[in-house]
Amino acid sequence: MTSTPPSSTIADKPTTTINIKNAIPLVLDLDQKSLAPFDEWIRLDSIVKSWIYSTLSQSLLHMILKKKNTASGVWNDLEKLFRDNKDSKSIQLDNEIRNITIGDSSITDYCTHIKSLADLLENLDILVPKKNLVAYTINGLSPKFHYITTTIRHRSPLTTFMKTCSMLLVKEQHMLQDQQNHVSFCRSDNAFFTN
Repeated sequence: MTSTPPSSTIADKPTTTINIKNAIPLVLDLDQKSLAPFDEWIRLDSIVKSWIYSTLSQSLLHMILKKKNTASGVWNDLEKLFRDNKDSKSIQLDNEIRNITIGDSSITDYCTHIKSLADLLENLDILVPKKNLVAYTINGLSPKFHYITTTIRHRSPLTTFMKTCSMLLVKEQHMLQDQQNHVSFCRSDNAFFTN
């Protein structure tokens, strides 16, 4: 019994490109004597708009959706939304990363949040220096991490962000293990005295 291999699609081939001419067979040419019919332009514009719409969240889609808008109009509206807020957003993100604290978060969640803020800033063309990333990380920790933050501060050269997160994860795991051992010891101690 021979099995036929499953048919492959574009989604199966991440390096495959989509030939836009399959969806939009029109080739613009200034030397061409007649332009495409208006109905064809409308159809092609609708295809491009649907591609753009399919990449937006529902809330963003509702924000920019309007009747009789062209693909170019949709693109320009999106550009205004994202570029006009660039400076304001970068100031807000910079303030957030500088003042971040661990609170009740785990080290994994805390470091992931810091990394995502740094990535968002980088997307806005604001590079967070690697030393600052480490400083923001250890400055926002609770006092229970005092000894490990002192160790990290006095490393020369200063550790990387990933190494800092790794050291903090190990410390957090040790603290959790110590806490579990203490609870187990207290339970066994209580059991001894009640018998």
